[in-house]
Amino acid sequence: MSRVWFDDLNPIQDGVGELFDAPDEWDVAAYIYVAEIIPSILGFSAIKDSGVSVTLTVKNSQGDPAVGVTVGAAETSVGTVNLDNASQVTDSDGKVTFVLTPIVLGSVEVEFTCEGLSVTVEGTSYDAPSSIRSTADRYANMYIVKKSDAVAARRTMTFEAVDLVDGYTPETGLTFDDSDIKIIRPDGTVDDFLGTVTEVGIGIYQYEFALEEIDTFGVGVLRVNKSGCRPLTYYYQVVGYSPYISSNLVYGLIGIGTE
Repeated sequence: MSRVWFDDLNPIQDGVGELFDAPDEWDVAAYIYVAEIIPSILGFSAIKDSGVSVTLTVKNSQGDPAVGVTVGAAETSVGTVNLDNASQVTDSDGKVTFVLTPIVLGSVEVEFTCEGLSVTVEGTSYDAPSSIRSTADRYANMYIVKKSDAVAARRTMTFEAVDLVDGYTPETGLTFDDSDIKIIRPDGTVDDFLGTVTEVGIGIYQYEFALEEIDTFGVGVLRVNKSGCRPLTYYYQVVGYSPYISSNLVYGLIGIGTE
């Protein structure tokens, strides 16, 4: 038995009235219509010229997958996004997937339509770094911290926050939560950050490691991914000597020094 909208005992398509269990002998196919388009994402950030997948689920007025209907896709501003298809037909689950590739920097927008309904997905495109540092370069610029150093100032590293699109405008006045900063500890464990962030100025921030984050020897990673800012990756190494004592720097390089 199918459920259709009705008003004054007549099936209608505008969703006004009440749902009614139609008798089996009724031909209700004409009264079942596309009622909802649900995108897998409503917004995204992506490097210019890199593809982003968006899956849309289409449902009919009975809440079931709308199978075999056509979903169209179009950029709202010409020349901003490449689409792998202008339209696709929903599968047995009422789904279609499009790949969007921003080809300009800044804001981009794609509108998806199906039988009179529409939904818009917005994105921000930014330039890839002009060069990708080698692993050796990353290690050469690594922050060194003594294991379980009780002095807060000696377990504090600096990072910058710049605009996602242009890559240089300082982002000031930011606050950071668990989704913005992740710590990958030397043993490979990925944790929400436990330390504190203090703004210095002109987009410069200082991260003070919590003691629990530097209690294991080895190389760790600090990842900062704040909305509207360029994603950043910093490396740190937990050692058994203090890098703030000059003799230990020499001993540390040859692996025999401790404070």
